[in-house]
Amino acid sequence: MPISREDFHQNPEAAKQFLESREGALLHELGHYVAANVDGLVSAHVIVEDRDHRNCCAALYIAPVSRPRIENNLDRRKFIASAGALTEIHFCEVPILRRIGPDIGMYFGPFWQFERQVAVDGWSAMHLGQIAAHASCIEMNFDRCINYLASNRYLMDGFHVIPSSKLVPPGPRSIMELLDDWLRTASKRARKSALRDYLDERAGMRSD
Repeated sequence: MPISREDFHQNPEAAKQFLESREGALLHELGHYVAANVDGLVSAHVIVEDRDHRNCCAALYIAPVSRPRIENNLDRRKFIASAGALTEIHFCEVPILRRIGPDIGMYFGPFWQFERQVAVDGWSAMHLGQIAAHASCIEMNFDRCINYLASNRYLMDGFHVIPSSKLVPPGPRSIMELLDDWLRTASKRARKSALRDYLDERAGMRSD
């Protein structure tokens, strides 16, 4: 399923409908995945709720073993945070602002008090060129994941839990890195654990 970037840029309503769909939520998370892996391996699962709805839940759930690589690198963390909205801008020109609350929190911390568009404008100035440079990788993974969704290959308990070991990284990986990623993410046990932890964290955020 190719992304009709030129058509979306010329037809804002069609772009919005796409971004509000399950496929749009998937595209957003794949932007995060590619940004996370530009500077080295980050194992993760792309989690997408099995419903085509404007409130479809989706997330890039990063494996605990990979989190220190991001938490200890401010520039990397900021690029990852901005990448979902910037992927939407690259392919569709306008992002879904209601989707980026967690991204703003990751980028700026909990005390951001300005309009979300202000954050997006700043991100575009700083990082949009990086997203454009990796757009082909994002689109390649989008095509791959659309097939995973259609086949229900990674469906469990109402969510598609796609391991990063089944995605295309934006840069070369050693055999050992590929093996590590597979061991961390590919098994049913690893996917079930990621989904459980994601749902627990989401429930905790709602109760705060």
